[in-house]
Amino acid sequence: MLLFSQPTYGLGIKFGQREDFNLNGAPVKTDPDEQPMRFNYIRFYENIYRQLKGAWYAGIGFNIDHHYAINDQLLDTPTNFTSHYDYSNKKGFSLKKYTTSGITFNLLYDSRDNAVNPLKGHFAQLTFRENPKFLGSSQAGSTIYYEYRTYLNLGDKKQLKHILALWSWGQLITSGKLPYLATPAIGWDMYNRSGRGYIQGRIRGENFAYNEAEYRFPISKNGLLGGVAFLNATTASNSIINQPIGNAFALGYGMGLRVKMSKQTNTNISIDYGRGRNGSGGVYFNLQETF
Repeated sequence: MLLFSQPTYGLGIKFGQREDFNLNGAPVKTDPDEQPMRFNYIRFYENIYRQLKGAWYAGIGFNIDHHYAINDQLLDTPTNFTSHYDYSNKKGFSLKKYTTSGITFNLLYDSRDNAVNPLKGHFAQLTFRENPKFLGSSQAGSTIYYEYRTYLNLGDKKQLKHILALWSWGQLITSGKLPYLATPAIGWDMYNRSGRGYIQGRIRGENFAYNEAEYRFPISKNGLLGGVAFLNATTASNSIINQPIGNAFALGYGMGLRVKMSKQTNTNISIDYGRGRNGSGGVYFNLQETF
C-alpha cells in the first residue's frame, strides 16, 4: 500500500509556460500545469511463468490497481476544474476511488547474460490484460502492454565495456476505459525507472509509448568508475482533447556516473542528472542500471 502526495499534469503531451517569481529574494519556478493530489494506492501483481523452450516463457497473472481516498486539491467547482475531474466525469468514474482488477496473459523472451547489468542479449514482454467488472473493476476494459530491451556491444568484443542499451515500453487500450490514475505514466513503469529529466507522473496518457537509448562507457581502467549518456522520448494520448499517440513528443536527456559496488554481480551505484522540456530536470539515484 502506498500513501501518495503527488501532482498530476493532465493527459497527453502538454507543457505550459513556466512562471518565474522571487520568494524572499530567491528565484522560484512554478509549473502552471501542476495539479496537486493526494491518494492512497494498493497494487498487487502476481504472475506465474512456465518455460516453453530456451529463452521463451509464457504465463498468466492476476493484477489489481486500487486507488482510494483521492483528494484533488486544486478542484473547486464550479470555478476551478481539474484534469482528473474532467476525465472522470466524462468517462463515468468516481472522483474518490476506483479499481482496475484483471487477468493477464503474458509472453516473455529473456536472453540477457545478467539481469542486474546486461552486457548482451534481449528482453521482450507482451501482456494482454482483461479487466472485467465481475473481478471488481470499476469499469470493464482491456489493454496491451509491451516492453523490449537490447544491449549492443560497441567496443572490444572481449572487454564488453562500451554498450549501447535500447529500451522501449508502452501500453494501449484495446477496449473499454481506464480510470485516470490507472493510465500509464512516466516513472510508473514496474520499477519506476523511466523518464529521467521529469518528475514521476509528469506525462500520462490513455495510450502511451516510451523509448530510451543509453550509451555506457568506462572511465577508469579497473572498472570502478563508468559513465552513461542517455536520451529518451515519450508520447501519450488524450481523448478528451482528441490528441492521439504520436502527435507530440517530450524529450529527456542527460548524463550519469556509475560506481562499481560488486564485481561478482557487476552491480553499480547509479547517479544521473537529466533535463526535460520547459526547464524540467532532476537528479536520480539507483542501485543497478536504469534498465
